[in-house]
Amino acid sequence: MINETALVTILLFGITLSSNSIVISQPQKSEGASAKLKTFLETSEELRNYARNGYTSNFTGDFRPIPINLQGALSEDLPEFKFHVAKMSVLIDPPQKTYDLILITSANTGEVRAFVWGNFWMMPPSGSFGLLLKGYQAKSKDFALDKVKSLAKLIAYAANVEVGNAKAGHGKLKVELLRGEGVFGFLELKIDRHFRLGRLSITAPNGKTPRYFVSHH
Repeated sequence: MINETALVTILLFGITLSSNSIVISQPQKSEGASAKLKTFLETSEELRNYARNGYTSNFTGDFRPIPINLQGALSEDLPEFKFHVAKMSVLIDPPQKTYDLILITSANTGEVRAFVWGNFWMMPPSGSFGLLLKGYQAKSKDFALDKVKSLAKLIAYAANVEVGNAKAGHGKLKVELLRGEGVFGFLELKIDRHFRLGRLSITAPNGKTPRYFVSHH
């Protein structure tokens, strides 16, 4: 028979091991996610192939912090993703300039799922951006609209613009992106009558694809 003192010792030892494993695993997970981000930024053809994209970019090594309240909204409305804002040195025409790049990663694996530029009117998002939410089943139209609004706020933060009205109609959820006193663009998400989500896009005020400053093939 194990006496009470020995039993308590065994239990405490087990708790200590468990606590240590948790403490160790979190930094390892964070380091792994950071490594995947940097690898993506250093190797992505969509970010680096000048001939194909009309620009090339390099990671400066810095990330722009996302405000706590905005990070909280993103975590609540889009829990399947993590969001990062990388500062990129971009060459369209000399000289190079620094622009913010929003990276959207899987909350589970850390793999980059899509990206969109803060200067969304200058350079197109990743080809995968439009499919980011496609196929998701929302609980309601309002629940889906919250997703679009939170993502629009992040884009507005990186673009140094404001978020305007959000509205639903004709199978679309739209959030205004404001610059100055006027509508500068829309973040738009398609949704069917069963609240299944479709394609995500950024459109110009006329509802069409923005006329980017760079060629896009």
